[in-house]
Amino acid sequence: MQRREAPLNRDHIIILCTTALAVGYLYATTKIPSLDTVDPLGPRAYPYLVAAGLIGSVVWLLLESVQSRKVAVQAEDVSERESETVDNKRYIMLSFVVVSLGIYYAAIEAAGFVVSTVIFLVSLTAYFNPGKWVANILVSFIFAVGVYVLFTHVLGVPLAKGLLDI
Repeated sequence: MQRREAPLNRDHIIILCTTALAVGYLYATTKIPSLDTVDPLGPRAYPYLVAAGLIGSVVWLLLESVQSRKVAVQAEDVSERESETVDNKRYIMLSFVVVSLGIYYAAIEAAGFVVSTVIFLVSLTAYFNPGKWVANILVSFIFAVGVYVLFTHVLGVPLAKGLLDI
């Protein structure tokens, strides 16, 4: 039995919406007045970084979509029971991520950016990359501290200090 793919699947819709968001965001960024301030980057630097991240995400999703389509063509059809199991696993994964994000959001002010981010990332990496505790902890710690140093010391953006008064 041959499956027919819908003209627009979820990936295509996400790609179109994210592209529209990036274009709108870039347009709005160009409308920000450039004042002669002490800040060498100016008020447009961060919005341009966000837009670049959105565009990078679109390109990445496009590449993944093409790759997954090639794999799907080569793969065999999955039985109905296996499909339901995969859907259940996706709901469990999504629930875990949403709950983790809610706890992270609630704890970031009290615990601070570094502590809450390390705990958040360790929990996610432990779920998605089980059994590799050293790598998960190292990546989470290096990322959280790196982002903290980048924002607080390089960009001058204050982040919640919380338990660590850095």
